[in-house]
Amino acid sequence: MVTVVSIRPKTSPCGPDTMPFALEPGAVAVGAVLLIVMGMLGAALTTLRVTRVDPLEALGAQR
Repeated sequence: MVTVVSIRPKTSPCGPDTMPFALEPGAVAVGAVLLIVMGMLGAALTTLRVTRVDPLEALGAQR
């Protein structure tokens, strides 16, 4: 199933009523889910790394 998405109103004086490309809902959903999962994974890994660093060492303080 292919869904055509229009971003212009039907009364638009410039251009066609629909855009010349088709978006498949499944492909859009998979892309959105992958983007969210990868973002959360990156945030989790960064948080783990930050919580394991000694603050004095990170600031360059000498002991």
